[in-house]
Amino acid sequence: MNEEDLDSFGVDTDDPRPFGRLSHRSLLVRVGFAMTAISGLAILSLLTSAIIADTATGDAAAINRAGTLRMQIYRMASAINAGDEPAVLERYAERFQATLDSRVLAAVLPGAPEHPLTKAFADIEQRWRSTLEPAVTGTRAGGHQRFLAAADDFVAELDDLVHLLQREAEHKLQLLRLIQGLSLFVTIALVFFSMYRVLTDVFPPLRDLLTVVDAVRRGDLAARTSYRGDDEIGMLSRTFNRMAASLQAVYDNLEQRVHDKTAQLEESNRALQLLYDTASCLGHHVDRNADYADVLARIERELNVGPLVLCLPTPGSEAPLRIVSSDRDGKDCAPPCPRGRVLPDAAQTSIIDEGVLAIPLADGEATFGHLLVPFTPSSPLPPWQIRLCEAVAGHVATALGRHRREADRRRLALMEERAVIARELHDSLAQALSYLKIQTARLHRELHADTLDRSAAWAVVNEIREGLTNAYRQLRELLNTFRLRLNEGGLTQALEAAAQEFSDRGGIAIDLDSRLSQWPLTPNEELHVVQIVREALANVVQHARATKATVRLEHSDGQAVVSIIDDGIGMPVTSGRDNHYGTTIMQERARGLGGDIAFVSPPEGGTRVRLRFEPAFNRSHQQASGSTNE
Repeated sequence: MNEEDLDSFGVDTDDPRPFGRLSHRSLLVRVGFAMTAISGLAILSLLTSAIIADTATGDAAAINRAGTLRMQIYRMASAINAGDEPAVLERYAERFQATLDSRVLAAVLPGAPEHPLTKAFADIEQRWRSTLEPAVTGTRAGGHQRFLAAADDFVAELDDLVHLLQREAEHKLQLLRLIQGLSLFVTIALVFFSMYRVLTDVFPPLRDLLTVVDAVRRGDLAARTSYRGDDEIGMLSRTFNRMAASLQAVYDNLEQRVHDKTAQLEESNRALQLLYDTASCLGHHVDRNADYADVLARIERELNVGPLVLCLPTPGSEAPLRIVSSDRDGKDCAPPCPRGRVLPDAAQTSIIDEGVLAIPLADGEATFGHLLVPFTPSSPLPPWQIRLCEAVAGHVATALGRHRREADRRRLALMEERAVIARELHDSLAQALSYLKIQTARLHRELHADTLDRSAAWAVVNEIREGLTNAYRQLRELLNTFRLRLNEGGLTQALEAAAQEFSDRGGIAIDLDSRLSQWPLTPNEELHVVQIVREALANVVQHARATKATVRLEHSDGQAVVSIIDDGIGMPVTSGRDNHYGTTIMQERARGLGGDIAFVSPPEGGTRVRLRFEPAFNRSHQQASGSTNE
């Protein structure tokens, strides 16, 4: 851990002896001393016990040997009384001397000559060598009697030697017990003293520190420990206090930052809500001017600026359309729209006049006007308010662009529909009326001829009647075509209705097989498909003399395929028959879909009309996939 880490937790790194000053009061040192003392006493007790036990190892053997000496004296006395050979007595004497000189006895004798045990053993050895041994092994008369006379006293001295050996062994055991008792007492005293110091010097400050830690854990960063000792806990307490103070300062700073961020988020939320309300209002407006005024009024309320002005150019007039947010301060207080002059930068936000911010209503490369936001020169608008006004201006420009594009599309659709109606009228009713006009002229000539040919006149009348019937039928077909609308059922239901209608009209069976459920078509595509199918079925009913027909919709190689198949007489060699312009209209509709249509008469008979085009859905999907791959 470096100094920066210590500083972050409140450790005073400027102290030249941050840990050295704890040497005389350190808990580790005191605990170390106590543990060392206890361990030293234990080791000393073990060593003393081992030494005493080692010195007492030969005591039992020495006592046993001393007892053997008594037995050997009695044995020699018994041999003398029994009159054994001198050689036997010499062996007994040698054994006694060997026992007396054994290492076992020499090992237990103290080194001090004044020791009673040493003196007793020396007296026994001197008396044996000077009195008893010569009496047993000597040849002088009366030696055996002297041995027998001195044997009892010598045995008594041997008994005293055994008693001294026993007392010496007992003394060693008592010394061992005393040393062990003292070691145990001192060890217990050190343990209790250490526990007492732990209870008085460690537990109270540690309990206080843990209480403060628990308080900080619960969120009370103002809690502090009062222990100021010079040991490790004291140092930890001071460090913890500094750390808690640092955390409290950081927490207070974070609270302020959270408060500031919350205020910013609230402003962002209000801005997002304003943008959402603006987009919702502009996306579903009915009265454009009133809705724009409502949007401006919302901006004025949220930003406390205004009154705001929306300047929209008016075609054919130099004065632009001026929409004011509110009349709170009077409309005269609102900034005027620029007249007959160009703004400093029509594509960027700029300041015009004094204290008026002009924000362009730009959608792509098109600019539809400006949003004027007044402000006080001494307190300009903050950047976030300018960005919000620019975003609202972008929404307004998007709505204006969308409405303009919708108007252009409606205008174009109306022009296309009028062209279709004109073609239909020209190709059907115009031709029929022209034919009727010719027949009417023939009838007029027949009626004003010098000689009236009634049969020829009636023939012309019949042709006029037939022409009127055909014209009326074509008119009904045109009305059905122009009134065709797709209901909620969509393409499939419209085709089912067309199949049922032409089946009832012609008395033929018409089957529908639609497999385009996964390929959605646009309303324009659906309408053209239904019109082509109806035209094809009308030809089947009127001209094919068929008994059954099939309408099949499917997809192949990314294209939609519409097939109308019948079992009739097939198509004539030339399709330009009188009053029959359906194929031309069908071809024009196919080109409008961006596809082609084919009319085929198979060798087995009948007619097959096949329309192929690529739906707009598939084109957009391929473009999106291509952009993703790039």
